[in-house]
This record gives sequence, C-alpha cells and structure tokens, in this order.
Amino acid sequence: KGLFPSHDKRKVVKLTTEEMKIPLPEIEFEELWVNASDYNVNEDVVRAYNTTLDELEFILNGADRSAGSIIGLMQQLRHHVGRMKIMAAAMHIEKWMENNPDEKLCVGIHHIFVRESLAKLLAHHKPLQMSSESPAEKDEIEKAFRNGKSNLLIANIGSAGVGRNLQFCRDAILLERQWNASKERQFCGRFHRPL
Repeated sequence: KGLFPSHDKRKVVKLTTEEMKIPLPEIEFEELWVNASDYNVNEDVVRAYNTTLDELEFILNGADRSAGSIIGLMQQLRHHVGRMKIMAAAMHIEKWMENNPDEKLCVGIHHIFVRESLAKLLAHHKPLQMSSESPAEKDEIEKAFRNGKSNLLIANIGSAGVGRNLQFCRDAILLERQWNASKERQFCGRFHRPL
C-alpha cells in the first residue's frame, strides 16, 4: 500500500547515480566581447568603476587587506561592470529579437538596476521580469513566458535557475556573470538543448 514491492525496491536502491542520469546534449556557448567605448556608456559609471578599482589596488598594495574590504570593493566593481553592459546588451538583444521574431530569449542578470534599466530600454518588447517574487508569482511569470505573453524574459540568475522549467526557451544570455559557477550551470540547465 504505497510502498515498492520488495523486488522493485532492491532494483531502485541498487542503481548508482551514474546509472540514473539521463545523458543530455552539451549546451552550446557563444561568447560576445564588447568594448564599452563603442557604446554610449555613462561617463559617471566609468569614473565610479575606475575610482573603485583604484581603491581596490590601494588596499591590495597596503597593509589593510581585510577580506571584508576587498570583497566589498569587488562587489562594487561587479555592479559597475553590469551597469556598463546595459546599452551594449540592449543593442545585442534588439538585433537578436529582430533576427528571431518567433523565438524566446531569457536574459540572466544579477543586479536589480541592470534588470530595470534593460527592461526600460526594451519596453517595446514588453519583457517579463523575474527576480525575488514568491514561488507562485514566479510560476505565473514562467507560464506567461511559455504562453507567449512576451518572447523576452529578464531574470535574476538565482531566481530563474532554481525550480523553473524553461525548456521551451532555446536561447539565453548571461549578462552578469556569477561568482559561483554552479549557479550559472544551474541557470543554463533550465533551457532546451538542441540535439
């Protein structure tokens, strides 16, 4: 009553993890490198990045090498880099959407400011956004994306990488890289892999 018959239970328990895994095709990656000077990057953001970089260099060359100071400055650098990528990403996404009008695209971000800024620049595509909503709200966003309310989803990599089934979407952009590579792999694993 609700339990495996003993012979089935032995078979299940004896299978190794490797025997249980379903082989999946490799994910195809394409890297796009952009030069910030080719885009209209706000000079204040570039100045803030350079100032933070100078502060980090000063700390690394000085006596105060506290982990908290170093990590805090690295987080600031990460935020500045995300801000510098917004215009280039918007132009790349715009071109991609034009060339693939019937395909869906998910853009993985880390910072709220980057998500909101990108959504404003691409507002005519009516992008859906996923970040720190409740699980039920994320389900609704996923359903709307699946059912064609929009072909563009801008999502926090952590939020979209856990408990989401986005296999109906073939393409994704990792706009802001993660310090934890497993979060990126988890995010990439949500999407359809061509055979």
